[in-house]
Amino acid sequence: MRKSALRKQQQERRAAAARELSGIQAQLDGSYALLNQTADPALLEACILEISALQSRYGNALRGLKSLYQEG
Repeated sequence: MRKSALRKQQQERRAAAARELSGIQAQLDGSYALLNQTADPALLEACILEISALQSRYGNALRGLKSLYQEG
């Protein structure tokens, strides 16, 4: 494969990873907003669990994006 094609493919993978990271951040923002607006104990617990899961996904996506930049 030519260098320009490889470079373009790498840029597309980086852009997709950045979009994924941005989407997870938007979900986190929504979950935090819901957490701050509710007083229902069951909903509070659900928000906390969702935020925890999203933080894990965010960390994983961030590590993936970093690895794409370290490749080249």
